[in-house]
Amino acid sequence: MRKPLLISSLCFVLGFSLYAQDNHVISFASDSLKVSRGKSKAIIEIDINVQTIVGLDSCSLNVVQDLAKSDFPSSSFTVTPSTFKSDQLKAANGGVLKAFLTVKPDTLVDRDRSLVLKLITKNAKGEDLSEKNKGTISSLHITVKPFAKSEKLEGFNHLAYVGTNFDLAEGKIESKNLFFAANILKRPKTPDNKTGFYLSIYGNRAMTITDSSRIAERYDFQALTDSTYNRITINNEMLVERTSDNIGAYISPLFDLKLFHKSEKRANDFALYYAPSLEFVWRRTVEHISFGDPVRDTLLVNGIIPANAQPVRPLRSSAQAYNEYMFNAGFVGLFMVLENKNLSVRVHGSVGYSNLYTAANSRSTNFDQQQDIFFTGRAWITEATTGITLQAEVNNTLNNPRPFFVATLSKAINFKDLSGIFKPITTRD
Repeated sequence: MRKPLLISSLCFVLGFSLYAQDNHVISFASDSLKVSRGKSKAIIEIDINVQTIVGLDSCSLNVVQDLAKSDFPSSSFTVTPSTFKSDQLKAANGGVLKAFLTVKPDTLVDRDRSLVLKLITKNAKGEDLSEKNKGTISSLHITVKPFAKSEKLEGFNHLAYVGTNFDLAEGKIESKNLFFAANILKRPKTPDNKTGFYLSIYGNRAMTITDSSRIAERYDFQALTDSTYNRITINNEMLVERTSDNIGAYISPLFDLKLFHKSEKRANDFALYYAPSLEFVWRRTVEHISFGDPVRDTLLVNGIIPANAQPVRPLRSSAQAYNEYMFNAGFVGLFMVLENKNLSVRVHGSVGYSNLYTAANSRSTNFDQQQDIFFTGRAWITEATTGITLQAEVNNTLNNPRPFFVATLSKAINFKDLSGIFKPITTRD
């Protein structure tokens, strides 16, 4: 009776021992993690717990992608190392192995992607021993978040603007009137780089200028008798509205006055520059003329109606369009800059010599030239997070005053982001 019991016990111990020798316990430290793609590569540390390596003599551990459960391209990442040899497993027995997941940079808009990694153990013959791995976490699910584009402007030196014009004379914003501009600022920053420049290209609409100070006076005659008649004076208020669309470009070299600098880095500073300027403006102006209701004044006159009296014709509204070309050379100018990570304020004032060329009439190829002294003032305020920009401009001449006012609301865009407009939203399935 004792011999069968003893034999049974020996068989159980021997079987358990053989079972233990054929099994190993290796698992990931966690079953999931997240990684975000960006402009630079992302490196994530992956911990692999090695509890026991019984039965893994001359074997290897491989970290591979589970293609059936993944939709993240294998060309977009690497795992280093992806294979641990027998000596590495022995050295880490009872400890932790470390692998590193490197996700390549990408700035395309995409959806969340899944990357599943699994552990595979193989013997020296290349046979799969994964079924004998008793680790609790044999696969790692990685959620790859797409590139999240920041709307915040990265610097204010190269910006394009698209928006609309205010028309304060009308008390409303004319959204149909497009405003656009492109500004490039190169500031002198080092002792060896003493000169910078400011370049601007723009298209805008000046505020409507309304003149109601003129009166259209006409006379009508009404015979009463052979020796008396009524002379009727007819006055109509004349309303002249002038709207100007401008396309222009100007450049200003910047000479540092070295005032108010807080640091060489100028991360948050106020700087003032001497800024002469050259500007060309093509201006398309339309004048609309309309008339108010007539006001009549009747006077009794003794005599006969003058022989040259003409019948009164009704007044009709009219419009006239003409082109102007202006060249400005500003010899006295200041350019102020106040910029930090959140806000940009720029103010440019210039006084100088102006040449205005206007066609003699709509069909003429000859131009009338008018020389004058001009003043121009411009201000730009841009908020970095939204890119919202307010811009105001005023210019006038001394001898022949004709003021122009411009106010705009626009969205600022970095030049490098403009290329994204022509990219597909996504190139992946």
